[in-house]
Amino acid sequence: MKQYHAARNATAPRATAAALAYSLLATIAPACAADVTYERLLNPEPQNWLMHHHDFNAQRHSPLDVINKSNVRPWCSLCKV
Repeated sequence: MKQYHAARNATAPRATAAALAYSLLATIAPACAADVTYERLLNPEPQNWLMHHHDFNAQRHSPLDVINKSNVRPWCSLCKV
């Protein structure tokens, strides 16, 4: 019986820490999500992918021009298996 109580008391600090971490995350998450409005989803900034497919058209095409065929070519040889 003493072993049961000792094991149960050892997990109490973990449960308290987990509850504290969960409550902190629960209060922070709504503040981050509040920045995305329906208006921003309708007309997203080119540098921000606010949705899975970038916008409601779901073209999966990035309007960014930083990566192109000429600067990707050197990396292709590194990725080959």
